[in-house]
Amino acid sequence: MWSKADREQRPAEDMGKNIPQYFEISAGEFGTKRFIPGSEWQEFVSIVTIPYCSELPLKTNVILQMPPAGVAWFDMLQVIEGVDIKQSINPELRGEWNEIR
Repeated sequence: MWSKADREQRPAEDMGKNIPQYFEISAGEFGTKRFIPGSEWQEFVSIVTIPYCSELPLKTNVILQMPPAGVAWFDMLQVIEGVDIKQSINPELRGEWNEIR
């Protein structure tokens, strides 16, 4: 995903305060990543590992939010399944993942 922010366009009550401007992207309950956009377009990448479990739902939502008030632009938000990944370096997830859906 690409993003940039306008640090000058903030609510009047926040002007002059040192409140960091950031955004978060999450894949449901599987993980959240916080990024700080600059004034120029910048690419942001995050990887989320969703462990295989037959009791988990087969779908999740991608959530993009900007908790502090301000202005930012976003472009090309992409979610890609890594189907060619067969093993994890995480010891808890090691082994063949033959049943990934």
